[in-house]
Parts: sequence; C-alpha cells; structure tokens
Amino acid sequence: MYNFFGLLIRKRAGDPSFAARDLRLNNRGGSDLLIEYNGQPAADVFAEKCVAGITANAETCSGYIEKSLALVTGLVPKIGYDKAAAIAKKAYESGRTVREVALDENILSEAELDDLLRN
Repeated sequence: MYNFFGLLIRKRAGDPSFAARDLRLNNRGGSDLLIEYNGQPAADVFAEKCVAGITANAETCSGYIEKSLALVTGLVPKIGYDKAAAIAKKAYESGRTVREVALDENILSEAELDDLLRN
C-alpha cells in the first residue's frame, strides 16, 4: 500500500520531486496504521489529488449494463428461470444483448422489456 499511494500521489500531483521517502508510516497504537504524506493522512491526499472530480460517463455505463447478461435476472419473475436462462445462453452465443434476443423471440413486448429492465 505504501508504494501504491506514493506512485499515485506523485503521478497525479505532477511533482517530480515527490519521493516515497515523503511518505511516513505512523503506528498510532493497537492495529491502527496511518500512512502520512507531509503530515496529512495519505488517504486524504489520495482522495483530494486522485479521486476528487472523477465522474462516471453515463452513456458508457449504460452501454455496459445493456450488454450484461445479468440483465436476464430481471426477466425471471415474468417469464421464469428456464426461459430467462435460454435467452441468456442465446445472447452469449450470438454476441447480442438480452434485450435484442428477447425481442427477437417475441417473448415480451418492448414496453414490457423496458419496464422489467428499467431502461
């Protein structure tokens, strides 16, 4: 963990003078171990320099979800496990989405699919 924080903080901060020696392990007693950078908890520095401002790309995330075979679980209450598993298998084998296979099979209408898959 020591090198992990050091490398990420140095890279994100753009500070060429930053070195792992600037990090300090501080055992505050018991099982608590605090990694510090210039007197600040390294996790705080990491959050400030590396994590703050990160946002998700909603369109990309939606695409990943749409392509996920796990979506088929939303269909189980309506069409049953066996039919849902068959859809998942066809989607996997053909490289299509669960939605595309379900529509092609005429098992559910597009409106029903949207409702079940919450899109």
